[in-house]
Amino acid sequence: MGDEEALSRRVRPQSQTRASDDEWLSEAEAARLLRISPRTLRWWRSKGTAPPWARVGKQVLYRRSAVLKWLEDKEKGGP
Repeated sequence: MGDEEALSRRVRPQSQTRASDDEWLSEAEAARLLRISPRTLRWWRSKGTAPPWARVGKQVLYRRSAVLKWLEDKEKGGP
């Protein structure tokens, strides 16, 4: 397990009653969720087009629910 994964596991919400959508993801985990490379996610962040994120020291974290909402807002088509 890498340092990023270990940190993201420690930063998860304390309350067991919160939904898993409120967990914090590392950059690598968020990239995996979006099926893109971490490099692409960093590029989007530099352009200001990435999902909402937070920085804790050198670690960049993404709330799972915010990533899913951001992706839903990008969805085209529909009824």
